[in-house]
Amino acid sequence: MKAFLSSCLILVLLPLGAPLQCTSCQYVLKNYCENREAHSCPADTCLKGVLDNNIFSQYREQFNYSDCVDSQECHPGYFGFATAMRKYFRVKFSCCHSAACIEDGFGLHPGRYGPLECPVCFSNSTADCESMTARRCPYKATKCITFGGIMKQVGKSEVAAAFKGCATPDFCNYITTVPKGVMQSLNNWVSFNVNRAACFDAQSFHTSGL
Repeated sequence: MKAFLSSCLILVLLPLGAPLQCTSCQYVLKNYCENREAHSCPADTCLKGVLDNNIFSQYREQFNYSDCVDSQECHPGYFGFATAMRKYFRVKFSCCHSAACIEDGFGLHPGRYGPLECPVCFSNSTADCESMTARRCPYKATKCITFGGIMKQVGKSEVAAAFKGCATPDFCNYITTVPKGVMQSLNNWVSFNVNRAACFDAQSFHTSGL
């Protein structure tokens, strides 16, 4: 009887030790992956990301990204900002511990704006910019941000920029804690070297006075 119970316990515990199956997919254009590969992951977490921006290129770029990472290196959240000259950046990361890691989309689309606004300006040729106007913020971008520094996407050249605009709370919480003067990576996908970063609550466009 004891031997039978021991065998049953082993059978129950075996699946718990099975390696995590992750789908690796890097440098993906829109919703397609040319080299999708499911494999046993030596790490404990599947990272999935969806990126949409026009900061690192003259035109809009959309990418999906997935790979296996250690849990302490996976930072979930919605990181985004929108500024002058119709410049914007947004990326959503999720950290999953099973193969059923499904990205549910942005929940934020171009043209959908909320009741808040922020002062905006953008420059990639000066260390600062002066805001002379304000713009309505996209939904979920409830913070106003001032940024100066360098941004880099994997596979792209560095972009030096100064801007003011709207930002998501996740992006503000992250960017304001990056050590100044140090290039720091976010989920091995985008990196920031911050000279200046500050955020404050966005105001209703009826009360901001801008």
